[in-house]
Amino acid sequence: MSPLEHDEVMSVVEVAVFLKLEPKTIRQYAREKKIPARKLGNQWRFLKSSLVHWLSEDYSDYEQKPAGVVLTSENKLCRYSKETTSIGSILDSKIDEYENLLEL
Repeated sequence: MSPLEHDEVMSVVEVAVFLKLEPKTIRQYAREKKIPARKLGNQWRFLKSSLVHWLSEDYSDYEQKPAGVVLTSENKLCRYSKETTSIGSILDSKIDEYENLLEL
């Protein structure tokens, strides 16, 4: 795929075909900001490169995170570890409490 194809601007129908979803679902995702989109007038437009990036992310902000992964106050992923980060986590106190109960 050439770089120009990634910069392609797509309509709802084109995105629906690309993602193998119904146009109605694409519009709903766009309204709910579950998918990268821009509204121009009364029509939604999508950059193919943004969709490809969104699909290729390990854990998108639009998806539910697996256990042990939290969003920090800086809105970045923080994987579970025993190390304390400078920005902290609500899991820190729970982890300590859990480890104390297990006598670790």
